[in-house]
Amino acid sequence: MEIIFKSEFDTIYELWDTYKRPKLIRICPHRWMEFSNKRASKNANAYREINEKLEKSLPQDVYNKIRSSINALYQFSTELFPAFRCLVPVFLSDEWLALLNLRDDFYREHIVHQTQTAVVVQKLLEKLSFPADHDFVKALCTAQELRELGLDDKITLLDICALIMIYEKKKPAFIRNYATIIGLHNFFAKENFHLIKELIHVSAITAACYHDIGYAFRFAKSIMDPLANYSGFGATKCFQAEQLMADMPHALFMHWFTGIYDLDNSSAASLERDRIKETIQIACDSTHGLHSAYSFIYLNNYLNDKTVPKNPWAELALQWAGSAILMHDLMKVRNKICRQSWYPPDREYLSVSLCTDPVSFTVALADVLQCYDRYNAFVDAGLKHESFPLCFETPIQGLILRYDDESRNTAILSLHYIFYEKNSGRVRNTRMMHNMKFYQETIRDYFALDAYLDACGLFTIGKIEEEVPRNGN
Repeated sequence: MEIIFKSEFDTIYELWDTYKRPKLIRICPHRWMEFSNKRASKNANAYREINEKLEKSLPQDVYNKIRSSINALYQFSTELFPAFRCLVPVFLSDEWLALLNLRDDFYREHIVHQTQTAVVVQKLLEKLSFPADHDFVKALCTAQELRELGLDDKITLLDICALIMIYEKKKPAFIRNYATIIGLHNFFAKENFHLIKELIHVSAITAACYHDIGYAFRFAKSIMDPLANYSGFGATKCFQAEQLMADMPHALFMHWFTGIYDLDNSSAASLERDRIKETIQIACDSTHGLHSAYSFIYLNNYLNDKTVPKNPWAELALQWAGSAILMHDLMKVRNKICRQSWYPPDREYLSVSLCTDPVSFTVALADVLQCYDRYNAFVDAGLKHESFPLCFETPIQGLILRYDDESRNTAILSLHYIFYEKNSGRVRNTRMMHNMKFYQETIRDYFALDAYLDACGLFTIGKIEEEVPRNGN
């Protein structure tokens, strides 16, 4: 069996067909007016102006994709992340600066990438299936328990994620503990199987849609740091570990650093405060996932109407999405500290396991797979123009995920990257890092033995191959 991934802008608005898009927060009108007025007082035309700049500077097909994604994210934000509507000009401005090589030497777009990652998440959850007698499934529950849930043949990844939350008693305990604390007592029971599936779907799709918003904050930090010695301005909270720890100690995503919701004294919970602070500061300095998670949770909490009783289910979905947003980009942090003498001996600290957090695992996996149809921008110094000679490259047309769905043991997934042909006008540029070596190294970092992602034996990532386009599609 195979799953084909390619840009699907016509399906962006169908992400919520399986489950209705929930209202994760209820906006406080006064807070919203205060928040939106801050942007209006600065520049009411910011969104229109940056849109015009992008349209003039980008190829029309690239700009159309960005506009489609922004429209979708804007519409989704009404229920999921209202603050995004005011922050859109900032993220578009960051995209513009990145195009000019003012942010990173190597750049791949992230606005379109977010909605397309959500499409990948949906496909993985609903189309990646395994036989009911797969060794992983049999280790989770009995055939009788599967039949009671209406599962007797093919079991999707979404089914497996829900089964993990019901039957895997130890590893995902921190999520169950958090659910109990906010009022969802005994929620992860087989009687709630379909509600659990909906929760996982909502959390994963939400996280995918907004997982890269932290790039704008990270760029702001790179500007602020050199000026710190020349001004009395206070640092933004998400840039300093001490302030972040004080401001949001009980957020679900903070568990990954502190182990706060492992009631059995996990290795993370046993770390000294200074070590936790050191790790969080590394994340502040070297990743965008922490900035994304912090701003997503902080801004939603800020706009939430405190006079309305909280919906615990929606609160868990929002917090679980924040956890996944953080963990999609923490591999660099883990790699920096895993060789330290104080690193916990079980080596699971800051790694993502399907059996520990199926939502974070699915989003991180989708983020790796969504490499297709992402344009790269670079300034070609060899070209002589009066303006910036921006060049664009979109080397990968699609991705095919092939796997043996009859395997009763660990299924081997093979990735097949479909590159554009040279006569299509999109010539591969090796200095842009889009070659097979780049993706081989990426898969190694995420899926090799003791790497960042652990599928717990459900599947392994096998060979990576290159294919030519089929029928020009």
